[in-house]
Amino acid sequence: AHDAGDVTDPDAERVMTVARPSDDNNLRFAGVALESKAGRDGGVYINIAEPGGPAMVWTNQNCTNQETVVTFEVGAGDAQKRFAEGGWKGRGSALCLQTVNRSSTAGLVMAWLMEGEESGGVEYITPPDNDAFTIMPGGTTFMEAATLGTDDATATLADGLHLGMRKAIVSEEMTTNDVVLTVTNHEAAQPRTMDFTTDGDCAWMVWLGLWADILRTAPNST
Repeated sequence: AHDAGDVTDPDAERVMTVARPSDDNNLRFAGVALESKAGRDGGVYINIAEPGGPAMVWTNQNCTNQETVVTFEVGAGDAQKRFAEGGWKGRGSALCLQTVNRSSTAGLVMAWLMEGEESGGVEYITPPDNDAFTIMPGGTTFMEAATLGTDDATATLADGLHLGMRKAIVSEEMTTNDVVLTVTNHEAAQPRTMDFTTDGDCAWMVWLGLWADILRTAPNST
């Protein structure tokens, strides 16, 4: 990545630098790369398709024209170039403009890159047995099915970075024990803990100085 200098100083390169998705930049979606170039010291210029226009996106979803929404994935390897299951609408999500099934073999799909609030991307996590794990700030965290044979898996949701920031956690089924999420500052309690155990347990929240529920099916443990 280009060295944008001291963050306390203005630097035009800071808004011109793009990088693969990570939990450090998932709230700053730039667009879809239209070309690939070898890196070099000082960086190179590439063309990107920005939100508010069409692009060909790489996805592993079953897409229906004008219906399916896909969202960029935060992860490693192929995940860093993929649009996966739809999370929040907005920058970083795309409305498919083509009917094609890419669920067996990932491939390109024509889509419209959405504008608006940052979607924050999506991530897929397999919770660890009897251990803590980290969830990215904002965006959507999908927790995949796991056997937690020894004890609960645990995670903490810290305060939002700005008013209106959105966070969703969606769970598949957990066997034997649960995922226990501690929300440091929730509208109902500080902290509030939630249990995720059943397929479909979820918490969709917005930061308003405290995390406020939009929709939640994950029960309270406190």
